[in-house]
Amino acid sequence: MTPLAGLALIIALESGKFLIYQAGKQIGHEVYRHEREAGSEVWSGHVELDTLGLHLKQDPRLVLGPRGPARLQIGYNVDGREGSFTFEFGAKSYTLTRTGSAGEQQEEHPLPPDPVILSNNVLHYNILLARRYDWKKGGRQEFTALPDTAVVLEARADDGFRLAGRPLVLKHLFLTVAGAIGANLWLDAEGRIVKMDIPLQRAEIFLEGFEKLEPEPRPVAPAAGVDALDVDYPSGDHPMAGTLTLPAGRKTKLPAVILISGSGPQNRDEDSEGAGGLKLGLFRTIAERLSRGGIAVLRYDDRGVGRSGGSFPTANMTDFEDDARAAIEYLKTRPEVDPRRIGIIGHSEGAILGARIAASSTNLKALVLMAGTAENGRSILRWQAQKALAATHLGATERKAAAEQQEEFFRLVDGADSDVTEIQGQTINIRWFKEFLSFEPLSAVRRVRCAVAVVQGGRDVQVPPENARLLEHALDESGNADHELQTFPSLGHMFTESSGEGIAELADPAKQVSSEFIEYLARFLARKL
Repeated sequence: MTPLAGLALIIALESGKFLIYQAGKQIGHEVYRHEREAGSEVWSGHVELDTLGLHLKQDPRLVLGPRGPARLQIGYNVDGREGSFTFEFGAKSYTLTRTGSAGEQQEEHPLPPDPVILSNNVLHYNILLARRYDWKKGGRQEFTALPDTAVVLEARADDGFRLAGRPLVLKHLFLTVAGAIGANLWLDAEGRIVKMDIPLQRAEIFLEGFEKLEPEPRPVAPAAGVDALDVDYPSGDHPMAGTLTLPAGRKTKLPAVILISGSGPQNRDEDSEGAGGLKLGLFRTIAERLSRGGIAVLRYDDRGVGRSGGSFPTANMTDFEDDARAAIEYLKTRPEVDPRRIGIIGHSEGAILGARIAASSTNLKALVLMAGTAENGRSILRWQAQKALAATHLGATERKAAAEQQEEFFRLVDGADSDVTEIQGQTINIRWFKEFLSFEPLSAVRRVRCAVAVVQGGRDVQVPPENARLLEHALDESGNADHELQTFPSLGHMFTESSGEGIAELADPAKQVSSEFIEYLARFLARKL
């Protein structure tokens, strides 16, 4: 049979459906089709997503000609507000036409050589990107997305999974976009992406039929020379749960430290619970090394996380400070611990809390400020936003709009009179934010009288590295002579090797805590406790 004259022959090549989850709850889906039509390849799809209090629909259609992208159109509907983006590609430039409530706008852009196509909330374009990766070459491979966005793919070791009891080995790529988004892509033997995750957004995406995919369990061997005890203790009216690590074969009372985590709900290892989030095990690594060196270490689940009671979403900084104080009081009751030789290691927000506790305590021996801030939260969030926007290649208008949105967020927090409220589509803990935005860390640091180590990564993109100098200066001014500053030029916020390009690398499962940093901690505490 011959095709009817005037009708294009369409050949279906592949299709699929992605199921989208956030924090374990399904929030949307995406269907896609790949067809050959009139000498071109066409990728089309439909996205439905509930995010930030909005219902989003998108209908993308990408036409690929023999020389690359020819046309891309994305129609969208956000809670009834419709619009579209249309890209018409030429040999050296492309035209972008936007339609929406503001009417039609058109702009011309230069076309980077051999670009990849990526778009917010269109997942199946990652299939095209993954197929550009040269597995024989391996390693880090760089691409450019529109308008001029750096995209990096790096192969990781194959990972084992189980699906309906059947073992499955998947290839693993780590994706970085503009240094700000880090995602993991897992591909089967046919080259299909069957799972993706975006850890910092706690998002997991499965190809339909693979949503029950489970990673092969990886037993964590107990650290040599260390005893680890699960412990429980009270903090006010709720229980706290944690792990106390002790050197094996101990015969005398030990110096001890508590570990205080940074902002956000985290377990005793300073990892996120459940799907997505960070899984670095920073606090576990610190605890085991220090205990091998003769120090007892208590790390605990944040309130409302893991096995700890209480409510995380309604707690403020003072509540978290109370939990840390309770950990110190518990350590004093342990028969293995010398109550006169106790210190604090605080990371990020935990450094602020540690300084607040040390400022009002006369019996602490040492304080370690890991990536601690010297400025109030409002200043830190502004700096973080500027750093992130600088990596996006957005124009001045878009950057100004983003900055104005952040300032509007601050105004809404300042004016809120409830403990928890909805702001810009998100549930916000007003009690915590008000305290975080206004508290001046230097007011506490100036009152600390114990030994202090200020420890900072030079490529931190969450805390300005120069804040470490401000902390040191405050200690100098206050007359605390027993302090030192240690910077690690190549480390980031989590004290892993860092490029300094953005937060995306925090999601990279290949990252490991710096041994140089860990050994410095061990030496400092051995001298001061």
